Amino acid sequence: MLSAAKDILETESSFRKVVSMWSSGTGGAGIIGAMAYAVLTDPLMLHFTPRIALYCMLIIPLIFAYTPFTSRLQRGLTMYEKLKAVTPLFKYMIPLIIVYFAEYFINQGLLELLEFDCSHGFNIGPQSQYRWYQVLYQVGVFVSRSSSDVIALPGEVLPLLALLQVLNATVLYFEALNRFMSHILLLMCVIVYEGLLGGASYVNTFRVIHEEVGLFEVYEISIDI
Repeated sequence: MLSAAKDILETESSFRKVVSMWSSGTGGAGIIGAMAYAVLTDPLMLHFTPRIALYCMLIIPLIFAYTPFTSRLQRGLTMYEKLKAVTPLFKYMIPLIIVYFAEYFINQGLLELLEFDCSHGFNIGPQSQYRWYQVLYQVGVFVSRSSSDVIALPGEVLPLLALLQVLNATVLYFEALNRFMSHILLLMCVIVYEGLLGGASYVNTFRVIHEEVGLFEVYEISIDI
C-alpha cells in the first residue's frame, strides 16, 4: 500500500514537472525563433532578405519531418463524458482565449504601426524595430512560463490576467492613434509586460487544469482542448 502511494505521488510530481518544462520549452522556442529571424534580417547584423532568412529557417520543419510519428491510444470515454469533463473548465479556458486574442491583436495588428525615428529608437530602423518587438515579447513569455514552480497563481486570478491584457491592447491601440510615448524604451517595457501576462496565463491555466482534473483520461482530453 505504501509503495503504491509512493508511486502515485511520484507520478503526480512528474506531471507537475512536465507542465512546467513544457511551458518553459515553448517559451524558449519562441525566443529562439524570433531572435533568429531578427538576427538574420537586421541591417546591422546578417542583413539577409526575408526570403533568404525564411529559407534558412526551413531546416526546422525538415527536422520535424524525420521525427517519428507516434499514434496515441484511444481512450474509452464517450462524447458526452468528454463534454461533461471539459465544461467545468470553461472558466479557465475563456480567460486564456481572451489573453491570446488581445496578444495577437497587439502583435499582429498594432506593433507594426508603432515606429520611432532613430533618435528615439536606439538607432534601430523601423523594420527592425518590429522584429525586436517580437523578441522582447517572447522574452517576457519565456520568463513567466518558466516561473510556475516559483510563483503559482490560483485559478481565480486568471480572469484578472485577461483583463490586464485587454487593458494593454487598449493602451497600445490609443498609442497607435495618438503617439503619446516619447521613446521606444517605454513601448519595449510594455511589450515585455505583455509577454509576462501571456506566459503567466498560459502556464497557470495548464497547471490549474492539472490540479483540478483527477482521472488521467479526462486530464489528457482537457489539456488537448
